[in-house]
Amino acid sequence: MSVEFVPINLPSKCKPYPNVEAVNIKVRPLKGKDEQLIAEMGNGNPKKKILEVLRNVVQGIDPLRLTVGDVSYIILWEAINSYTNMYPLSLTCEHCLQEINVSVDLGRIDSKELSDEYKIEYTVDLPTKKVGLRLLTLGDEIRMMSWIQNHESAYLYSFALSMIDDLDEYARVLVLEELPTKEFAKIRKYHAKFEHGPDYLARAGP
Repeated sequence: MSVEFVPINLPSKCKPYPNVEAVNIKVRPLKGKDEQLIAEMGNGNPKKKILEVLRNVVQGIDPLRLTVGDVSYIILWEAINSYTNMYPLSLTCEHCLQEINVSVDLGRIDSKELSDEYKIEYTVDLPTKKVGLRLLTLGDEIRMMSWIQNHESAYLYSFALSMIDDLDEYARVLVLEELPTKEFAKIRKYHAKFEHGPDYLARAGP
């Protein structure tokens, strides 16, 4: 049975992807072979499996280039259109400690679009020089998972990957380690300002 690809309106509005037309990005619902890849996700590098799935279901762009927000949006789209919009959850009441079974309507989860203030060439002034910044991608998340296998945390490494300068990523981590928090806040503010994708913290139930 043929499953057709359909257009999808990404929350980034394709602004981070030079030379990519939004009308050319399409997706299709999951097939059995895609679900098998999902079932094979382990503790190694599950983001690599997500990449394999997206390479099957996405047309018009290399999934490695997709921003983290767009990837989350596509995953949500797949959950709704490949299965059902109702997702069961088991929660524990913090007062009585009783387990409560609820259903979340995934279709009611709001999505935040990338701000119109976004521009590809974005710089911040740090104490010693200006540094370019970019949004994190699925490719970056895969590199972060590999980093975690050899280091305790990828917190600073994730911000280092978003920096554009003449240093390698390891040197950037060392810079961030010594960066005053008031200056580091400029980098964090950039990512907060241009956050996009599903808002899982918003109320999705009735």
